[in-house]
Amino acid sequence: MAATKRMSAVVIAAMMAVVALAGCDGSSSADSTTNSLPDGVHFGFATAFADGELTFTEAEIFTGDEAIAEAAKDGEPEPPNDFYIRRSEGEPLTLTVANDASVSVIGSDTIQPTESSVTELASFFAGEGDIAGTYSFASGVTEFGWSTDITVRDGVVVGLAEYYLP
Repeated sequence: MAATKRMSAVVIAAMMAVVALAGCDGSSSADSTTNSLPDGVHFGFATAFADGELTFTEAEIFTGDEAIAEAAKDGEPEPPNDFYIRRSEGEPLTLTVANDASVSVIGSDTIQPTESSVTELASFFAGEGDIAGTYSFASGVTEFGWSTDITVRDGVVVGLAEYYLP
């Protein structure tokens, strides 16, 4: 009888350990603050960048007849500038940015892509000055954030390219 009780206690303890570990994926809530997106290019708005992490809200952009149709689906008036943006309903994502990610911004004189760097981008978002000769970064980021295409590879942002919005 004592052996049976001991065996039952061991079985119960083992079952409790299995149940406790079943929900564990090896991470804690403390280190699960970053998100990721599937590999590819994603349009959206960056609102913060510090310590290698980008705060990003994904969005969809439509142009031409598609912009008119999508705005109508959302109950919005016809877009005045031939483009319509549908922002994500979800919370902004926190994405890891590679130290050597490519960064391009819109040149203010040419409205063409101009190379920049992760360091310059971080300085701008930290309020340490503009990125000289650029479109958005000379006048400030809109209330929605910096319009950008990001390129994600293996869960990490490896490219950021400012998206020109008139």
